[in-house]
Amino acid sequence: MKEFKTSDIGLASYILLKGGKLISAKRGRPGYDIVFENSDGSCDVHAVEYLNSEFTKYDMYSKNLRVLLKNQK
Repeated sequence: MKEFKTSDIGLASYILLKGGKLISAKRGRPGYDIVFENSDGSCDVHAVEYLNSEFTKYDMYSKNLRVLLKNQK
């Protein structure tokens, strides 16, 4: 079985949104270890789609908002 591995939660969320089959997700060092089944190569295609999509902007804004809120007094 071919696997696709990532530590990027935004990319992993996009692959799940597109119907990807999650094999495992756990905390790793230093971030996350997220693994998908990729026998048909669809995760590779979705990874490129993700970079060209509005979802990337959404993910960036979400991360920036979390940082902003975390740093408020």
